[in-house]
Amino acid sequence: EDFLDIFEQTARKIVMTRQKTKRIAFRHILSNAILSSDVSYDEVEEFLSLVERFREEHIFLLSILQNPVKYDEETGNRVGKGGGIATSISQIMRQLLPDWTENLILEVVTVLENNERLIQNITSRYNTMLTDQGINHLVNTLTPKGIRFVEFIS
Repeated sequence: EDFLDIFEQTARKIVMTRQKTKRIAFRHILSNAILSSDVSYDEVEEFLSLVERFREEHIFLLSILQNPVKYDEETGNRVGKGGGIATSISQIMRQLLPDWTENLILEVVTVLENNERLIQNITSRYNTMLTDQGINHLVNTLTPKGIRFVEFIS
């Protein structure tokens, strides 16, 4: 019975969205709901709701934060491993996401951290000067809920 409900909800959401990223995320949630033995109906319903509410930028940033070192390497080491005197999360984000405005970065990060609790330790130290460890400052910023969500939509 739960599977039928999940299938119907997911199919409806896929049909209603025009965004390819969201359609793929919905599809992955459905697949993982079918294949996972340790998933509850409530968790799947929450994940569907998150994808529905999110913009593509939210999903994109979460996918980066799943493995920021790998993403940085794949994009030509925009941030790198550090080695300078100091840096900040804001500088790292601007290097990592050069096409995004500062307002967009802050808006997306704030929703993911403060509203949904999928990431941590970014907004509180966003403009704080830190010893330059480069991209490593973004490692382990997904919360356990964030890790589970990203695994489910990937």
